[in-house]
Order: sequence, then structure tokens, then C-alpha cells
Amino acid sequence: MGLVNWQSALQNAGGNEEILRGLLEDCTSEAPRLVRQLSEGVECGEVASARRAAHTLRSFSRLFGADAVGSTAGRIESLIETGEMPAVRELLPELDRGVTGVLAEIEVRLHGSDATGA
Repeated sequence: MGLVNWQSALQNAGGNEEILRGLLEDCTSEAPRLVRQLSEGVECGEVASARRAAHTLRSFSRLFGADAVGSTAGRIESLIETGEMPAVRELLPELDRGVTGVLAEIEVRLHGSDATGA
């Protein structure tokens, strides 16, 4: 896998595994909602909502050292700010795949299994 930099994630949690675990649990519940909010915001023209969701996804990603996903979310946020919605729509599947991959890695870290339960 390799989307998450666990050393960086632990460092960002102050070196505290319990704090990291709490952040990971928050991310597993919030990230899917944020991806939906971003997609719906783009489709419905709710630009402020879409931008906030992209910004929060970028922050979550960077917190866990998931720089590729954070970079994609940051590009989307910038494109929303400049009104380039067709380019945003093109990047949404890439962001969705990245978030799905990060969540799978988090699932392994939290529960010792992949997201499919294997």
C-alpha cells in the first residue's frame, strides 16, 4: 500500500499512539462523509461547502503523511477557488481512490485486517 507515512502520522500525534488511534478513528468516520460532501457540493454548485470539504480532506491527509492524497485535495481546493469546476470533476475519482486507499491502510492499522475483512 504505502499511502500513509506512519512515522509522520505518529509524530503529528505527539508520539502518542492513543491520540493517533483516536485521530484514525475520526478519519474513518469523517473522510467518507467529506468525499460525499465534496462531490455533492460540486454537482449542486455549493462551492463553499465543496471547498471546505476539500480543505478538511487535505488536512486529514497531511496529518497522516498521505501526501499524494493531500496534494490532490489541495489541487481540488485551489481549482474550486478559481471556479475551474470541470477540472475539479476530473480529479474527484483520483481523490476518491486515494481516500479509499488511505482508509484501507487505516483499517489495517486499527484492526489488523484489510477493509474487506480478510
